[in-house]
Amino acid sequence: MVSGLISVILAMLVSFGQSGVKKPTAAPNASKVMLYADADADYFGYMNWQSFVPGLWEEFQKVHQQPLFREVPELGKGLGMMQSALRGQLAELKKNIGVDLIKDIRWIVVSFTASEGEPQAVLVIQGNFPKDLLDKLSTLSGNPLKDVNGTRVFQMKADGPVVGMAADNTLVIGTESWVVPRVSAQWKKQQVSKASPGYWIASALKKKPALVFGSSPGSVARKQIRGSSFSRKLAFLRDALTAHKAMAVSVRHNGFDLMWEALTDHGFKTASLGIEGALELLRASHPAIRGLMKFGMSALRSYAVRNAKYAKVLEYEKLLLEYVDQWTGTGRFKAKFKADKRSKTVTLSANDKSIMQIVPLSAVIPAVGIYALAMEMDSAPEPPSEAPADIEVPNVPESSGTKSEGSDTVQD
Repeated sequence: MVSGLISVILAMLVSFGQSGVKKPTAAPNASKVMLYADADADYFGYMNWQSFVPGLWEEFQKVHQQPLFREVPELGKGLGMMQSALRGQLAELKKNIGVDLIKDIRWIVVSFTASEGEPQAVLVIQGNFPKDLLDKLSTLSGNPLKDVNGTRVFQMKADGPVVGMAADNTLVIGTESWVVPRVSAQWKKQQVSKASPGYWIASALKKKPALVFGSSPGSVARKQIRGSSFSRKLAFLRDALTAHKAMAVSVRHNGFDLMWEALTDHGFKTASLGIEGALELLRASHPAIRGLMKFGMSALRSYAVRNAKYAKVLEYEKLLLEYVDQWTGTGRFKAKFKADKRSKTVTLSANDKSIMQIVPLSAVIPAVGIYALAMEMDSAPEPPSEAPADIEVPNVPESSGTKSEGSDTVQD
């Protein structure tokens, strides 16, 4: 039987493949997002919750209707019980604190700064929260609210992170010294200079992305990375994490944008070559994945005559190849690459019908499916390898497996 973990992973991947990344319907402006975050943080992340979670949850609840789960009933065993349990937990949370985790959260922001002592981290969550949420959390946990200079915050345990709520019902979570000022009435909008990483983040947010990640490691962060155990063995990764002044990547429903500002001329040459190479790999990955899947299915036939588990996989060959076709593109997406030696800045922008036509994330679905079916599915006992005559390769229907090489229509 396929394990519960494999079933859940497959269910989530298939669900995400169906829902994709949604175009934000009510994206916040940059100043709103940066209001409580740390504009000078070493690392910064933003996610528009509504671009991912509601669609993923909707598809997850009906994933059993997908062809993969209809044709391979073993994959769906236990999913119904898990879906029911999740719905129950969400309903209980809504009842206790008045928050629907799927619908009420709008976006989240996290900023992190390394230090010699305790690192400084701030998590900001904007959504439709009840004004008495902190009181509800206090009642639910049995821990009284903490008063810090007239500002009430919730703390689950001593020396742990605190939760505060600003006047606009935004939740701010992190160390007390960072949270309390941000939720107090005296907090004001931060000034974001062009020299700060927040400038690049604010620029990326202007395009209303679904996801943003930014990095501008300070001296402490660089020192910690270069002093880590992997620094020498993974020199390329070490340099990627430390050799830039600022980096920002934003993901939209139909593309992405990348900006990289190097510290040195050497770093600029390294980044420009690497990013241009990554673009070529992205283009080549779409037909390559389809080719690898077909080649893998071809090779599997040699083992299927001796192993009933592999023969079982071949029964779903057509279905698996159709998934690969559906969630890969032609590789002919629009892209703009620019390397400015003077400013040591490299930029890359890519657009297509959807982000999955650029980054074939969902191509891992067939790979996980093959692993699940081949390694864990119940089947008849295997015959001795020297006597394979009583097991034949199943009659597999011809797979379509053909991807049009014509250019796709691009929607901005």
